[in-house]
Amino acid sequence: MTAARLKHLVTRNDVAEACGVSGALVSYAFSDNAKNKVKSATREKILRTAEAMGYQPSLIGRSLKTRRSYNVALLLPEQFASGISLHQLRIFHGVCLAMQETDYRPMVFFGVNDKFFRTLRERRVDGIILLDSANDLDYIEELVNFNLPLVLANVEYRLDSPQAASVRSDHEGIVKLLFRKLVGNNCRKILLVSAPGDLCQPNWILQEAFRKEAEIYSSQGISAISYCPDGYWVNDTMRAQVGKFFQQPEPVDGVLVDGGAFANMVVEIAEQNGVKLIRNKNCFVTCSQENNFPNWSQDSFGVGINAWSAMQKILNGESQMPLLKIPYFSADSEEDLRSRGKHLLCSREYQVDK
Repeated sequence: MTAARLKHLVTRNDVAEACGVSGALVSYAFSDNAKNKVKSATREKILRTAEAMGYQPSLIGRSLKTRRSYNVALLLPEQFASGISLHQLRIFHGVCLAMQETDYRPMVFFGVNDKFFRTLRERRVDGIILLDSANDLDYIEELVNFNLPLVLANVEYRLDSPQAASVRSDHEGIVKLLFRKLVGNNCRKILLVSAPGDLCQPNWILQEAFRKEAEIYSSQGISAISYCPDGYWVNDTMRAQVGKFFQQPEPVDGVLVDGGAFANMVVEIAEQNGVKLIRNKNCFVTCSQENNFPNWSQDSFGVGINAWSAMQKILNGESQMPLLKIPYFSADSEEDLRSRGKHLLCSREYQVDK
């Protein structure tokens, strides 16, 4: 850098003088929680002036002053390094999309290993966003000991701490809605087909929600059955078992299928046994960003974006709900799934306190 360039380097005070404000106010205008310190019109004036003058705040200086690294750990299960679902990938993408609008940077870790724990001990991150789908989350207790803000995405783990939050899909809400629709469409015998929940927390929550709705509607003469196969892929054993539900004297007449991979098979088996299933009438499909349409999809981008929103609130000392449930949405095409993240960021529909 030449001497002339150094001589004309724009400083915070230059921007402050041009705007008629204090240097401190310029710093506040560039901070993530500026809305609490600076009026909107004043902040816009400062940012426009800074851009016109070519001013860039020093992140190193801010780090020293605030004692923050401006790094946040994104912790993913080790197996995600070799294979990750589209749902999980879009949650990850949602976190990163929202984070890139701030001064924070993600540090990605696959699994809780020595390097990850060393990073926490050295305080090289200001918080942890954990993306998982497992039922066994006992390792979280070890993370709590580091006294860092902690946000769980896609799963729920209740911690008695103002520095912790969980953000996941509203499985209870979608089951309640679709069960009500099935009953409203005169279905009297309702079948849930869902992947195993013993290893996957979202599946387990959805199945528990179905069981509770079945109890509620049993007084109205509605019967409900759950079938949870051993695997995630259609096979002859699964086909035979599903067929039995449509071969009874009073066959199943309404179906909730959790997982696009199962949907076509269930419709096909029902038709072979004389039961016609029509999508969004007596057959509803819930899924996690799968291209079997129409369906009710988990809002993967919404989970990720809200996970970052929760983390930012905790970092800024704002109150945060311990559990955010993100509603499913109706999807008719792949474009509906792909455009969801952009729509959320543009409309600021995230930060769902529910």
